Amino acid sequence: MPAQDTTLHFQDARQLARAIRERKLLSRDLTQHFLDRIERGAALAAYSVVTAERALAQAEAADRLLDAGITLGPLHGVPVAVKDSVQWEGTPCTGGSQA
Repeated sequence: MPAQDTTLHFQDARQLARAIRERKLLSRDLTQHFLDRIERGAALAAYSVVTAERALAQAEAADRLLDAGITLGPLHGVPVAVKDSVQWEGTPCTGGSQA
């Protein structure tokens, strides 16, 4: 991963998207960076479900689209976390409750 002026997890989404568009950074590498941080902070229980395989597959697809000259939007390839109150196929929708 290329050296950054600011650590990746302190850059805003626009900066990360620009680096991905300019191919200075791959979406897959960025996604892996955040997955590694989530794993290191697992004791915090900040995420109820982590869909690592799905995230990496989507990042690889985003990179392939960019290689083909296709951009799906201004934040193409930037990983996001989805609140567990949002229904998303294959993940529980708990709303933050253990009940």
